[in-house]
Amino acid sequence: MSDLSAENIILNSIRPGTVFYYKEDRLSSPEPHYFIVINYKPDEDQLILLLCASSQIEHVHILRNNAPDETLVEIKPGDYSDFTKYTIIDCNEIFPTEIATIIQKYSQKTLTIKDDMDGGIVELLRDGVLRSKTITGKIKKLLRK
Repeated sequence: MSDLSAENIILNSIRPGTVFYYKEDRLSSPEPHYFIVINYKPDEDQLILLLCASSQIEHVHILRNNAPDETLVEIKPGDYSDFTKYTIIDCNEIFPTEIATIIQKYSQKTLTIKDDMDGGIVELLRDGVLRSKTITGKIKKLLRK
């Protein structure tokens, strides 16, 4: 696949709630994870704000035991089509990623696009980021309308 067609596919499909599945080098796990786009206009932004989903619910709760409850969003199977088990999204750690990196991973077939996440869940995720004590004001500013 040419980079141009990969670019067209990503730019035409990315929106708030787009979910990508790939291995993230910033995580210690060698396994791929689901990442959710929370930007309001990701097709216009160079920096895509991604949150990581994990099935390790207890581990995340232990790791973030002092975090506000609203910053840890739990999703049941059935609330999102690609999750087959209970999943948690930690809004205290964001993965800013350049759109060019996403295009490159897609072009190399190391990233797949999954079903979009419901807008109501995306709003909960944004709210969680805005309530987080660990996310910088610079990132939060990108999430205010």
